Amino acid sequence: MDFQIDQDVKVATEKHMKILFSDKQVELIWKRLNGESFNKTEREYYSRVIKKKLTAIASAQLHHIAALLTKQ
Repeated sequence: MDFQIDQDVKVATEKHMKILFSDKQVELIWKRLNGESFNKTEREYYSRVIKKKLTAIASAQLHHIAALLTKQ
């Protein structure tokens, strides 16, 4: 999976990602998006920690709650 993104969008996205993820986690997310392979430790950490966070963030219910709370 090779993910192409405009540089301005990448900068804005990375700013938001750094609020939710550590620098290493952001690095692994970009690595996955760019189709780069993980070593064994990175693969285990990604599936154990990062993928769970991304799944929660992608939740429609969580999006709805965040939208409601940020409008107040």
